[in-house]
Amino acid sequence: MMADIGELLAAARAAAERYAWSEAFGRFGEADAVEPLGPDDLELMAECAWWIGKMRHCIALRERAHAAYLQAGKANKAARVAIELADSHTDLLEPSVASAWLQRASRILDKEPESIDHAWLKIAYSIHARQVEGDLVKSNALAAEANEMAARYGDKDLFALTLALQGTGMIFLEQDIDGGMAMIEEATVGAVSGELGPYATGWIYCMMITVSAHLADWQRAGHWTEAAKRWCDRQAINGFPGVCRVHRAEIMRLRGSLSEAEEEARTATVELGSFNLFFSALAFRELGDVRLRMGDLEAAEDAYRQANEMGVSPQPGLAQAQLLRGKPKAAASSMKRALGEGMPPLERAKLLPTQLEAALALGDIDTGRAAAAELAEIAASHKSPALVATAEASAAAVGLIDGDLPSAEASAKRASRLYKETDLPYEAARVSLTLGQIYEAEGDTEAAQFEISSALSAFERMGAVPDADRARDLLRSLTPSSEPIERRVAKTFLFSDIVKSTNLVEAIGDEAWSDLLKWHDDTLRKLFAEHGGEEVVHTGDGFFIAFEDAQNAAACAVAIQRSLADHRRAHGFSPQVRIGLHATEAAEVKGNYHGKGVHEAARIGALAEGAEIVVSASTLDCLSSKLPATNERTVELKGVAEPVRVFSLDWRSG
Repeated sequence: MMADIGELLAAARAAAERYAWSEAFGRFGEADAVEPLGPDDLELMAECAWWIGKMRHCIALRERAHAAYLQAGKANKAARVAIELADSHTDLLEPSVASAWLQRASRILDKEPESIDHAWLKIAYSIHARQVEGDLVKSNALAAEANEMAARYGDKDLFALTLALQGTGMIFLEQDIDGGMAMIEEATVGAVSGELGPYATGWIYCMMITVSAHLADWQRAGHWTEAAKRWCDRQAINGFPGVCRVHRAEIMRLRGSLSEAEEEARTATVELGSFNLFFSALAFRELGDVRLRMGDLEAAEDAYRQANEMGVSPQPGLAQAQLLRGKPKAAASSMKRALGEGMPPLERAKLLPTQLEAALALGDIDTGRAAAAELAEIAASHKSPALVATAEASAAAVGLIDGDLPSAEASAKRASRLYKETDLPYEAARVSLTLGQIYEAEGDTEAAQFEISSALSAFERMGAVPDADRARDLLRSLTPSSEPIERRVAKTFLFSDIVKSTNLVEAIGDEAWSDLLKWHDDTLRKLFAEHGGEEVVHTGDGFFIAFEDAQNAAACAVAIQRSLADHRRAHGFSPQVRIGLHATEAAEVKGNYHGKGVHEAARIGALAEGAEIVVSASTLDCLSSKLPATNERTVELKGVAEPVRVFSLDWRSG
């Protein structure tokens, strides 16, 4: 029997050593069923449970370990487990239980000589002050004390963690944003290099992403979100991926990938429901934000209610829903309450655009001007490109109302450029609507139609239904009743983009990526032109191209893949590009295409893997000379009622 236990425990410990958390948890469970585990193995099994998202199992195991350590007279280890229990109950939004465990740890350590465990207790109180008491000043002071102790005792994990906590606090308190970011970057070096344990690494990644998003530095946030996802995947972790998914959903929403963002946010609510209720609440709010953009108001409001019940403000999304329901007075009241006294400027910057929108809807120009002016002041202080773009967009909206059209036009153009540079297509499309209205006010109807139809095309590709409806209404108002605002056309649409481009940027660096992207764009544009393709939209590393017929579209797609493959063989590398083709009808306005067919084409493109061409059945039917097609399947496309039959085009044959 003992030999069996020994083998089971050895296998469990070895699995935990290589971070195979699920395997280790199962093997510890088998051993515990044979003979109760000792406190060290109970603590290790609890850690495994934590990493795979089994928080209640983790708590029960830690309670057993705590009692066993006390019985064995190992006070410091008992205190350390009590600290971990406090952290777990904080994650589950059980502050009174967390406080009780912290007090128990304090009583135990008060009787012991100072050690690194006292530093871990300080950091636990720092986190408690931040998450439960909302006192960032106290939290930072405690983190600084713990940091000094970690340096004295040579604990790399605690030193890096306390450094990142201090930096995060400095940024959120707006004491020294550059200094705070430098501290987090220093801590992140240890996480990326593998010098730190998994707990410290995971939380440092999380803090880096959180502060990047807080500063509206979406390029940095996107970079670290993908890095954290890859790290989680390597560790086979369940809990942290849920946290990462919240951030990833936000990035996807901002980049216009609404269907994918909805799936990520929904999955995060499930993964985090029994692991970390605060992040679960953030996931519900993000789910509400995505559904709001998609026009599902009831589902969005339901998600906001769940976030609110879990202690996270649903604003500004809930106020935006009120605006969409035609309740600007309610939205304005919501924003007035949300913008309370003492809110830091960067937090206010997230709410002010909605306050401005509600104010202008009510004709409250003074409040709108004040909101735009405050945004400009915050943007001038923090200089994030996305934040500057938001301030410029707000200035354009106010300038339009005030009749200062030259100033409004200049602000809108600056906002559009910055949004496009930071890969925020939804926001760029919203600015196009404003610019269209400015051109209309200036008497340039044709320019107005072009901007608004461009925005309509972008909104429809994203599936942003309310914004697309608004764009159509604006187009109708610009078009004489005798003149149709759009015409129906038959086209074959091609969507392409580079697969895992974020990973590629990280691997080769920004300068090399710029060179590669230019080569990619030039190569594809040459082939588009040779096959009669009309470039509709180019965003980041993606193209939306229209062809008069399916034959030219398919020939172009094949030529792209073969050209990339030839370059790969000759030079050792070329990016993996995915392509989707769909022969369909669409509405055309001033060279822009929109409607159900465009939406279907974009979703078909998203189905493809690297170096793959996915085509709809309608595309194959239109080909005069058949190309080999494989992998026939029927798929459900987000936002499309009927399933669609698709194939993979075998471009390597022939």
